[in-house]
Parts: sequence; C-alpha cells; structure tokens
Amino acid sequence: MPRILAAALGLSFPIGAVGCGPGGSTGAIGPAQAYELMQRNPDVFVLDVRYRYEFLEGYVPGSVLIPLHALAEHIVNNRLHPEINHGRSPRKDQPILVICRTTRRSARAARTLRQMGYTDVRYVTGGVMAWQRAGLPLARGLPQSRPSGRHGGRTGPAGAAGAAR
Repeated sequence: MPRILAAALGLSFPIGAVGCGPGGSTGAIGPAQAYELMQRNPDVFVLDVRYRYEFLEGYVPGSVLIPLHALAEHIVNNRLHPEINHGRSPRKDQPILVICRTTRRSARAARTLRQMGYTDVRYVTGGVMAWQRAGLPLARGLPQSRPSGRHGGRTGPAGAAGAAR
C-alpha cells in the first residue's frame, strides 16, 4: 500500500522509508514518526519551508520558518524572518525534519540541504496537513523568543505559546 501512495505522490520510494546517506539519515518520514523522533531527540531542528502567511496559520511548535525560495540565502546569511527565527539555523550534523503544507516543497528543501552538505535530513510526508489530521500539536501566531535547545529553541510540543490541536 505505501508504494502505491508513494507513486501517487510522485515519489520513488515507500512513504516512511528512511535510507542512510553518508553520515546520516535521509528520506521521508511520516508525521507520527517525526513527532516521536522529536520527543526522543531534543537536538532535532524542525524546518518549515512554507510562506510566512501559511506558517502563521499553524506550525509545528518550535519549528523555524525559512521559505523554500530563500532557503540557500538564509542558510548562508541567516537573516530571514528574525521575528520568527530568532537567529536560528541548523548545524551541518544536526538532525533536520523539513515540513511544508503537503510534501512537495519539503522534499525539494531536503534535497537542497543534502546538496549543501547537511547529513541528517528527513521530510515529513503529507506536511502540516497530515500532521494536523494525525492530531499532533500545532501552534499559531508569532512564536515567542526562546533560548536555544530543544527543537531549535522550543520548550516542547505542548509548551509552546499558542499551542493548539
């Protein structure tokens, strides 16, 4: 069944498959698996590659907004949306979960990050839409400034300001 769904989405591997690349994991991960990984590993960097207006409508608590069209520039200059990102960018060896509205932009962003030398990059299949359908926590509005740490500076999935389901 996953292979059929993957083919329908234009993917060449099963949904949820995680292949090993040099020095880390790459590939797709489902929303529940992504949430579980975030709970197990406080160093996971959650990267949202949607537009700002989409992000503010609902995002994974603690995620960092870097729209796909500006990803490479932000990674180099670290200047995009300082009111949301508070100067946070992922490290090359840090586990990264990329999410968008559905899947298309996050898969492209994951490929871009791997080409830039990031070694542990996965993208969330179905994006925020699937995340929401799974009943996982979403936050709304501008994120509060948080110290660096868990998930790029968040306090936890239920601890972010404005958290909603």
